[in-house]
Amino acid sequence: MTVGSLPWDLHSDSVRVSGRGSATVQGVDIRTERHTRTPDAAVADLTAQRRDLETGLAELADFDRVEGDRIEYLQTLSRRGGREYAGAVASGAAPAERAIEWGQTIAASLTTALATRRELVEQRRLVQEELDRLIREISARIQPQVPDRREVAMSLR
Repeated sequence: MTVGSLPWDLHSDSVRVSGRGSATVQGVDIRTERHTRTPDAAVADLTAQRRDLETGLAELADFDRVEGDRIEYLQTLSRRGGREYAGAVASGAAPAERAIEWGQTIAASLTTALATRRELVEQRRLVQEELDRLIREISARIQPQVPDRREVAMSLR
């Protein structure tokens, strides 16, 4: 037998069980009814959207790190390769046109990587704004949540 929806602040030493009839009370347990999910479906949906946006922000941060590594690689390649091409052109081992073409290729790749990084910053800003909006909406929609309650379960024989 269970008596539920009792106040959260129910003190376990205040519970008394008595009755009449042929049953014998074998034990009394005080349990907590936990309400982990919000009863509001709209809030649950908004919370799922929030998790998706947080995942999206993490993915954008990953892409940004990769693009940063790509930029660093291209800059290193430009410095090292530029020195080598300059030496090869000076010694006559490579034509100047080849060095210029290589430099233009590196510059174009670097320009693309920098533009991609700017786009990622903008995407992160937009996702963060949407996430902030959702958090405000969730906060505004949350009604007083169903509080955790206590229940008394009696074992009878």
